Amino acid sequence: MNLMKPMPDTSIPTLESPYEGCYLITWEGGVRVLIDDLYEHRNLSLEADITITDASEPLYPFLLGPVRTYIDKTWAAIVKDLESISEKDDWRQRLTWVTRLVKEHYKKGNPIESLSMIDTPPTVGEILSGIVWEHSPTLIYGGGGIGKSFLALLTGTSIHNGVFFAGHKAFQQNCLYLDWETDISQTYYRGTSILEGLEINNEKWPDPSAPDSNRGRQVFYRFMNRALMHDVRQLRRQVAESNIGFVVIDSAGPACGGEPESSSATMKFFEALRAISPNPNSPLPTLILAHVSHDKLGRTGGHSSPFGSVFWNNMPRNTFELDSLKIEGSRHIDFAVHHRKTNSGPDLPSVGYRLHFGRGESNPVRIEQLEKLEGKLSKGEKYHIQAQKLIKNMGPMSIDKLAQLIDPATKAFLANQLIHTLDVNGSKMFETFEDENDGKEKWRLTKTINESEDDDGDFQLPF
Repeated sequence: MNLMKPMPDTSIPTLESPYEGCYLITWEGGVRVLIDDLYEHRNLSLEADITITDASEPLYPFLLGPVRTYIDKTWAAIVKDLESISEKDDWRQRLTWVTRLVKEHYKKGNPIESLSMIDTPPTVGEILSGIVWEHSPTLIYGGGGIGKSFLALLTGTSIHNGVFFAGHKAFQQNCLYLDWETDISQTYYRGTSILEGLEINNEKWPDPSAPDSNRGRQVFYRFMNRALMHDVRQLRRQVAESNIGFVVIDSAGPACGGEPESSSATMKFFEALRAISPNPNSPLPTLILAHVSHDKLGRTGGHSSPFGSVFWNNMPRNTFELDSLKIEGSRHIDFAVHHRKTNSGPDLPSVGYRLHFGRGESNPVRIEQLEKLEGKLSKGEKYHIQAQKLIKNMGPMSIDKLAQLIDPATKAFLANQLIHTLDVNGSKMFETFEDENDGKEKWRLTKTINESEDDDGDFQLPF
């Protein structure tokens, strides 16, 4: 080792933050400190992975890490390690700079901006009409084993190829399927069947925007074995390399590290979801699958609730509940998709789909939209829609009879919900009257609704 100590580096380091939770601190002399996967504990202390390199030591530029440590507590152990392998003796000062710069950047947040003075942003478009929007997460949840993963892969494949999905228009975006649930082999064979049903050859499909991406007609795939927040740096690079424009998360529980009930884990998940986009101001549109145990699929006022933290209800732009009906011996599955929450615009009507499984080696899979929901699948529709169908098919009836047919638990609030239900034009859908035959109060559809409904008694789908 050189007995002459190098002159201390008196330059002020610079800080870059390529994405949320990642910081690169650099000195002119070649020292680089990478802080990644930053996590704030409840006591406000900051923990992160730290990696240190020094380009001025050409034989051994890699000095430390990645190691997990608290960046706002004593650096004594790390300083001791660095001083034992490096000629520099100012590591304590350098790491003090790291603490100061990272904490200042982390605590300051984003600047205040005048909305009147910013450039007019583009309007938010649809990736899959009525279901997935740009820059926004969409959540689909339901019981286990009902076909969510297959339906999500079909959705992703349709968007990846820019083809219609059961009447929904898909706008082409390269799709990345992040899978905590199955494996690449099962996903490959499912994807092959889906392409067969779409009549698309399973072949290479060069991407002019990413010529080295090796894009094919099937979606991009990555098997995941840890929480999303711990893979941000690698995923962000891979998303950029493959020009990814849409992501499927299968599924929310393991993506949160097995703690979807935790508000902290849920927020870290959504932060990571934003951070994997190469452009921090333009989050990727995502479809998130969430498994809910069947005994938790209770309804309140016609709305099932996604599991866990309230953030699972607040963060997605749109939330849908999925139910399915499988008939033993048949080669199809019927699905019902019920719209439970939206951040903008009116709630969408429930929609039904039928997934057909073909025969033979290729086993092509095809999907079509059902004309209407019946039986078990219709029970997930909003209460006023169920009431509308019952009155249309069976005639006016008392609130007690309606509640008995829909759900006895609704008796206490059903009348109040129906009287305040308006159609898309702002007109009341229901009214009461006294039945001349038995003198009882009964409910019927208003004249406006009777005149405007279609042959099935439902409003036409808006897409």
